[in-house]
Amino acid sequence: MPGQSQTPAMFGSVLVLDNDKPHAQHAARLLHDQRWTSSLAFNLPTALRTLHSTRFKMILTDSYIDGSHFRSFVEELRAAAPTTPITAMMLRGQRGENAQDYMSFGADFVLLKPVESHGVKALIADVSTWHRKRQRQYTVLVIEQDVELRAELCSVLAQVGYKVKAAANMEDAFFDHDLHAVNVVVTAVLIPGIGGIEGTRQIRKEFPHIHVVATSRAVDAKITAEHVLAAAREAGAEETLAKPFTMINFLKAVEHVLQSEPRLIEADAGEE
Repeated sequence: MPGQSQTPAMFGSVLVLDNDKPHAQHAARLLHDQRWTSSLAFNLPTALRTLHSTRFKMILTDSYIDGSHFRSFVEELRAAAPTTPITAMMLRGQRGENAQDYMSFGADFVLLKPVESHGVKALIADVSTWHRKRQRQYTVLVIEQDVELRAELCSVLAQVGYKVKAAANMEDAFFDHDLHAVNVVVTAVLIPGIGGIEGTRQIRKEFPHIHVVATSRAVDAKITAEHVLAAAREAGAEETLAKPFTMINFLKAVEHVLQSEPRLIEADAGEE
């Protein structure tokens, strides 16, 4: 935020396993650019020791480690971290193998080498989808400037079993929260900064799995709440609520957008 010194939140951790130290460091830098932290292991024994003591959101491993092919050591990784998705890095056309081969060997995802930023970004989105499929609770992010209303909305959502996050504006939402892990955003339209309209448009473009519920009051006698909410619907909001609204209608709106779940972007392991 302007005028403030903030440290960006980090959204996930990865074990990078690669005998090639410079390549492992390169992959770690690209992950860090997406605000994911990395631990590096340059051989299989080190990786297994690390997995026994630390939990990660992903294992990223080269297709050949210590002279052995992925299919010969993947089960050791799986045994050490049974709930962690494994991504194999392979050279395009490597020994006639393709991404589907690695999926059959036991990889959850495949990342083509040389590793590039767009490939890492797409991989993180797919891994986040993988984790969302396995979570039992939906996560709702409430973006509301009014402190009391924000607290009330969060409290009501938590009471009925949702996981809840909160932000005062869109900038804080993008800066402080991992939107890959959010199922629904409930946002006021008339908020400082980029505002709810542009924020909704960005969310729908960058995170198409997220459902958006927009809320608003009137601006004045000529610009009613319905005028504002119509613009929010054009930007991608699926449900809208005019302020003031009842908590019953609020919960119904959140429930309604989730009725179309699962709304997940499937990974295409054959593409970067």
